[in-house]
Amino acid sequence: AMTAPIQPQAVRALASRTLRSAVETPSAAAAFFVFYLIAGYLFALPLFLTNQASIRGLLDATPLLLTLLTPALTMGLLSEELRAGTFETLATSPLEDWDIVLGKFLGFAALQALLVAGLLFFPLLLSWLAAPPGLDWAESLGVLAGLFFQGLMFGAIGLFASSLKRSQAAAFLTAFLICFGVFAGGKFA
Repeated sequence: AMTAPIQPQAVRALASRTLRSAVETPSAAAAFFVFYLIAGYLFALPLFLTNQASIRGLLDATPLLLTLLTPALTMGLLSEELRAGTFETLATSPLEDWDIVLGKFLGFAALQALLVAGLLFFPLLLSWLAAPPGLDWAESLGVLAGLFFQGLMFGAIGLFASSLKRSQAAAFLTAFLICFGVFAGGKFA
C-alpha cells in the first residue's frame, strides 16, 4: 500500500504544540529543576576531588537520571491523547500516523535540546574557573551530545510505551523499565 508523504507543516505544528504543552506544565519545570540540582551535585563532587576541569563526571550518573526523567516527560505524549479521546481526532484528520508520531517525537526532541542546553552552564563555568590549559571544549561538547542522543533514544522508548497504554502511570513504568534495562545493559557491557 502506498503511504502519503510526510506533511511538514502539520508535523511542525504538532511538534510546536507538544513542546509548548510540555514547557507550560509545572511538572516539567519541577522535573527540570530536580534534574539540574542533582546534575549540579554530580558535577561538583568529582570536580573538587580530581581537581580537573572536565564535565566527564556528568556521564557517571546523569544517564541514570535520564532513565527517570525521560519516561516522565514522554508518558503522556500519546497515552493522554488516547485517554482523552483526542487521538481519534488526530487520526481521522488528514494526518498519517507517521505525521503524528514524528510531530510528537520532534516536540520531545526540542524539549530534550532545552534540557541539555541548560547543562552548558557547567562547561561555561569551568572555562571561567579553570587555569590554563583550560577546558577541553571538544570533550565537553561530546559529553553533552552523548547525553542529548541518549535522551532521544529514551524519548523514542517513552513514545513507544506511551502508544501502548492509555494510563500515563503504566506508560511511565513501561518506559522506565525498558530504559533502565538499556542503561543497565550498557553499564554491564
